[in-house]
Amino acid sequence: MTAPSCYQHPDVPATTRCGGCLQPLCAGCAVFEGGLDRCPSCVARYWRARKLQKGLLVAAGVAVFVAGAAYLTRSGVLPSGDPSGSSPESEFNYGLKAPRIAKLREQLAKEPCDRTRSVEYVQALFAAEDWRGTLRSADDFIARCGKFPQLRSVTYSAHMRLSEFDLAIRDATELLDSAPRNAGYWVWRGMAYESLHASDKALADFQEAFRLNPELFQTANQLATAYERRKQPCDAYFVLLEHVKANPAISGEPKMEKRLLQLTDQGKCTGKQNKREDNR
Repeated sequence: MTAPSCYQHPDVPATTRCGGCLQPLCAGCAVFEGGLDRCPSCVARYWRARKLQKGLLVAAGVAVFVAGAAYLTRSGVLPSGDPSGSSPESEFNYGLKAPRIAKLREQLAKEPCDRTRSVEYVQALFAAEDWRGTLRSADDFIARCGKFPQLRSVTYSAHMRLSEFDLAIRDATELLDSAPRNAGYWVWRGMAYESLHASDKALADFQEAFRLNPELFQTANQLATAYERRKQPCDAYFVLLEHVKANPAISGEPKMEKRLLQLTDQGKCTGKQNKREDNR
């Protein structure tokens, strides 16, 4: 199974997923904002949401949620819980997202094992930052309808947001079982190991990701950064050098050249590079 393609560049393998909409992203499209990789549209939505939280529009969001909750209670959808059997969500304020979440829940109640709808529903909960609801709904769907790796992509992100890194590792491992050649999944598990300070395991996962896709910046950057943290600047230098060789178009790019120069100055790597080539 090959790595998913970037949703904006079908010919480019994705290296991460948007933390807002969960669309697969290549390194060129991903923007790190608010602790997550995001697509440009979700970056804009993220900042709009931040402004809404500080402005009068929060009141409008609360009003919509209250109205939606009242409708769901009258219609019998609440407080009976979602179709996957999880606890009622009436205590969570979904704001402007409440009507869409309510509609998805009603649709799932009619077809409880609809995989497409389940992904939309769990993604909607995640986008609303209901991490616990995301996990309950995904886990209940899998327990009822069978394994579904696409949902594990969402639960991994939710566990990371909740600092439940051991559970994020479990989810990333399940993803790797379904797609062992997906470099992005190796990076994800490495990031979770890193968050647990399991640096050796993180390094091994970053090394495997780089072996699979040395041309992708995220895999090269994660591995080089891991080496830098271990005070191995020359190993970081050789990783980035291999990445540049795999991407001739970025050769001479100022930021990369500056980083390579800094690393080789720290470790006197140029001579070591010549020695490595002589030993081949």
